[in-house]
Amino acid sequence: MDSSTSTIILTGDLPRSTLSQMLTRGAVRRLATGVYTTDTSIAPERVVRREWRTIVGRLFPDATISDRSARTAGPVDGTLFLVYPHNDRTLTMPGLAVSLRRGAAPQPGDIPLPGGLHQA
Repeated sequence: MDSSTSTIILTGDLPRSTLSQMLTRGAVRRLATGVYTTDTSIAPERVVRREWRTIVGRLFPDATISDRSARTAGPVDGTLFLVYPHNDRTLTMPGLAVSLRRGAAPQPGDIPLPGGLHQA
């Protein structure tokens, strides 16, 4: 498969049986709990680096890129810092940790970004 056509699949996108069959056939690769890719030809770290906006935007819609990540609008030293109106947690994927800090939903003046995230 051409890496430029990688697709991110979340657990809820397909019936469990279909996803299980795809895993067994090697048609998808698990990147994190509930996160899969159809790009099985390159290292998972490269897929995550290329698709982090899609992955994070789908998992945490309306999260705001904040703290140290706000300056670069992206990960800093392998960590993406977000404010999200739910519990604090960290999601670890190959090559990326997503650090969620409980906080307010996007505020007036925050910049909407493609993929469902916002920029503080």
